[in-house]
Amino acid sequence: MAAGLRWRWRTLLLSLWMAMALYPAAAMEFAAKRQSGELVLIAHGDIKVGDSEQLRSVLNRTNISAATVYLDSSGGSVGESFRIGALIRERRLGTVVPNSAECASACVFVFAGGIVREVHPGGKVGVHMASMMFDEEYVNRLETLLLTQTSLSVHDRVRVIVAHNEQVASTTMAAIANYLVKMGLSMRLLFPTTETSHFDIHWLTSNELRDYNVVNTE
Repeated sequence: MAAGLRWRWRTLLLSLWMAMALYPAAAMEFAAKRQSGELVLIAHGDIKVGDSEQLRSVLNRTNISAATVYLDSSGGSVGESFRIGALIRERRLGTVVPNSAECASACVFVFAGGIVREVHPGGKVGVHMASMMFDEEYVNRLETLLLTQTSLSVHDRVRVIVAHNEQVASTTMAAIANYLVKMGLSMRLLFPTTETSHFDIHWLTSNELRDYNVVNTE
C-alpha cells in the first residue's frame, strides 16, 4: 500500500513538472474598462514577479483614482501578491471576484487588498497551503545543502534540510499572518489554508467568506 502511494505521488509530481515545463504560466494581465458606467480594472492570469509594477504603470497611465479590480486568477507568487494587494490598498481600490471567475491561492492576498471586497454569485475564492516546491531558487538551495555538506552523513544532511524548511515555513506563515491582520482579515483564515494540501483547494463557503472577513459587503 505504501509503495503504491509513493508511486502515485511520484507520478503526480512528474505530471505537474511536465505541465509547468511545457506550458509556462503567463503573467497577470491588466485592462481598464467601462462596465455599466463604472470604471473597472480586469486582472486575469497567474501572478508573477513584476506584476505589481505592471499594475502601478497601468494605474498611473490611465490616471485611475477610483475603480474596482475584477479578479480571475489561480494564484502564483505569494510575495508578489502581497505587493499587488498593498498597491490596491494604497490606491484605495475595491476588489471583486465576478460571476464564473475564480480567485485561488495567492490571488486571495490580492483580493484582500481591496477597500471593499465582494464576491458575486458564482464567483469562487479558494485557499490552500503555500509551497516552495516549484521555486527553482529554493530547490537549488536545498540541493546545494544536500550535495556540498559532505562532512556530514546523509542522515544529518537531511536533518539540516528539515531545519531549513521549518525556518522558511515559519517565516512564511508569520508573513501571511501579518499581511492578513494588516488587511483586516481574520487570522482564522489560516486554518483552512494550512489544513489543505497544495495539491488541493478549499473553496470558501459564503459563511466562511463573511466569518473570516474576506468579504466586507452583504
